[in-house]
Amino acid sequence: MELYYAYLRLLVAFPLVIALIYFGLRFLMPYFAPALGMGRRMKVVERLALSNRTFLYVVKVDDAYLLLAATPNAVNLLKELGEDWEESLQGVPEQHMPLSFAGILRGIRERGSQAFQAPPGRQVIRKVMTLSDKKRREKRN
Repeated sequence: MELYYAYLRLLVAFPLVIALIYFGLRFLMPYFAPALGMGRRMKVVERLALSNRTFLYVVKVDDAYLLLAATPNAVNLLKELGEDWEESLQGVPEQHMPLSFAGILRGIRERGSQAFQAPPGRQVIRKVMTLSDKKRREKRN
């Protein structure tokens, strides 16, 4: 009988705790978000690592863009980029760094999207046919 009450308490208490966590995160988190660094007016747009402990950041504060340098000892404002910095980059093609993980992943994604433009399987069949045709030609000569 005691085991029955233990299971009953578990079946009631566990969903109640999960519901309290959900509603706490859902409705109370927006009030505490600015204190946790999730502000609405400031956003890190880009980050570039210069070394293990030195970074360049482009930060958007309200409508202005700032270029910051962060070291272990200090954060320095290098330049105010202006309000239309992101719009000025629209015509500039993005350069891919092939040695970075992000560049490799971007290349894989681009090749993957191009592969799905043609009906699947046709490219493979064409390659197999051309290889077999080459072998037949070599045997004939």
